[in-house]
Amino acid sequence: MNELLIGIGFDPLVVSAILGPLLSVAYAAVDIPSWSPTKRRVIVLIAAAVLTIGVWAAGAYPWAWEYLVSVWAVIIASAQTAFTILKRIGVIDWIGRVTPGGEGYAPRHAETGEDQ
Repeated sequence: MNELLIGIGFDPLVVSAILGPLLSVAYAAVDIPSWSPTKRRVIVLIAAAVLTIGVWAAGAYPWAWEYLVSVWAVIIASAQTAFTILKRIGVIDWIGRVTPGGEGYAPRHAETGEDQ
């Protein structure tokens, strides 16, 4: 068994995989349409780094860069996967509409002035 995981009551990679989708939903709630794509990426990367430190602190691990990188990677990967799925089924857009700062709904055919 990995020396880093001995003595804790939870699997940090499972917790990280759960935090990723929660990060996507939380980010969709606070996203502002005027933010640039670069700013959005930086915010998500910083939020994932903060969550990584939180998982590390909750587990009281020794400071190991390999552990931090693996948890950060799992959070980012699960957040991106969840975002892709939730965006495709419309949940991300819905969260953006019902939270402050989001855009109102406009059908795509209405934006271009075309009929269906």
